[in-house]
Amino acid sequence: DGSCYEACYHGVAESFFGKAKNTESREALNLCGAKEDYDSPHEYMACIYGIGRALMKTSDNDLPKSLNSCDEYETELEQTNFYPGVFAENSQSKS
Repeated sequence: DGSCYEACYHGVAESFFGKAKNTESREALNLCGAKEDYDSPHEYMACIYGIGRALMKTSDNDLPKSLNSCDEYETELEQTNFYPGVFAENSQSKS
């Protein structure tokens, strides 16, 4: 319904990746499901962005590893929403 926006997706993705043993698994990258499952494309893209942030945070800020995971997405649209999430978390991390 739009009341959550990206913040909820970040939290859910971080929780998932925090419990996942292999954050590069296809299962983890499919956490958001399909674009058709959402009321708007923006909500789906917010989820993809949130996964990018969460993966960067839970990978001990391993930028190359996080960016390589982005390449697992099949569409350019997904990749262009995942990359900014990785970079946003990278720029805000305490390195």
